[in-house]
Amino acid sequence: MTEHKESSVLARFASPLLILATIIWGSSFVVMKSSVDVLPTFWLLAIRFSFAALVLAVVIPVMILVIGVLMKLCTKLFEAMQKRIDNLNNTLQENLVAIRVVKAYVREKYEGEKFQKASANVQKLLLRAEMILSWNAPLMQLTVYSCILIISWLGARMIVSSGATSLTTGELMSMLTYCMNILMSLMMLSMVFVMITMSAASARRV
Repeated sequence: MTEHKESSVLARFASPLLILATIIWGSSFVVMKSSVDVLPTFWLLAIRFSFAALVLAVVIPVMILVIGVLMKLCTKLFEAMQKRIDNLNNTLQENLVAIRVVKAYVREKYEGEKFQKASANVQKLLLRAEMILSWNAPLMQLTVYSCILIISWLGARMIVSSGATSLTTGELMSMLTYCMNILMSLMMLSMVFVMITMSAASARRV
């Protein structure tokens, strides 16, 4: 603890611990449920509808790549934000400890501007990181509905070309249900990875 300022120690034992506890408690159930949903469903889909499983085998790495890029971009921003939060807390602590000195030398305006600058630095980094993370949902939805569209088009072609012998309308609907189950579970996992990105910087500080 002697390696850090008091403001940094206070920040490390407050916000990061709360974030980590929330992430661990909230994400463990989602990860287990999604894993249980995805693996058996994908296995059944691969046995009965191999072409749909092939489409998913292409789409899933794309989703993983998108999540990986977002996590890489945001992790450094959150780490820098934690350092700026330390600076903000240090500025606030100095003002509280030396409040009589500040008033005695009429430095309220200067200290207020100093605090505003530190606060603006935190806000700027936080907004930048959140703007990057906000792309997660639309990109995941674009991937999911593109996959559903491709599978629907391929299934409709099979139904028309074979006269509903190789694939029926009911089978197409069940296949789409399987695919939606898998993709929705993967979208839930992507939200967990977003939360992990936000907590990675906190984990390194604790």
